[in-house]
Amino acid sequence: MKLNKIIATVVVILACVGSIHLARVYFGPHGRATLDPRIANRSKGNPSASVWVVEYMDYQCPSCRLATKMLEAYFQAYPSKLYLQVRFHPLKQHPHGFESALYAECAARQNKFWKFHHLLFEHQDELKEEGVVADKFRRFAGETGLNFEKLDACVTNLLTKEAVSQENNDSQTLGVNSTPTFFINGKMVVGSKPLLAELKTISPGFNYELPEENHAR
Repeated sequence: MKLNKIIATVVVILACVGSIHLARVYFGPHGRATLDPRIANRSKGNPSASVWVVEYMDYQCPSCRLATKMLEAYFQAYPSKLYLQVRFHPLKQHPHGFESALYAECAARQNKFWKFHHLLFEHQDELKEEGVVADKFRRFAGETGLNFEKLDACVTNLLTKEAVSQENNDSQTLGVNSTPTFFINGKMVVGSKPLLAELKTISPGFNYELPEENHAR
């Protein structure tokens, strides 16, 4: 029994150390996100900005769509004040969440992430269907101007799928269990309504209101 308690204690300590290490890798020792080269093409804004936002999202999440519009509005209002990193956290209950993230990652590898990213949210309702939706992803890819040969090679590459899966696993280690989840200068904020409240606290002049019919928390 005593040995089992020791083993359990060691496991808990290692898990905590791993989580702290991962947080330091992602956010740095002072709560600021790091310039992660793995997601450079999924980052935008001024790296010297006072507001750093790391967003964990799912393309089939209605609240994530609202948050994306909100962050775009913030960029327009304060173009030099925000630095944004998008990370994937596809939810199991969404049939095309992982596939959407996979295609978005492949778009990023062709330096065309942001247009593809916005197209996925603009056509979010089309991704509610069960079954194969590859034709829709290819349509979005065509509108984005992606190279189809490179795209096909990327989405079928096991290493690409492992990279998206690992990013999702890492997010869970950080305590992310729903979308959208944000780390604003290292502070966890969950949901689009709390995001709006936080942005208005940072920038009281930010004049933005969520639509009344929103699905946001």
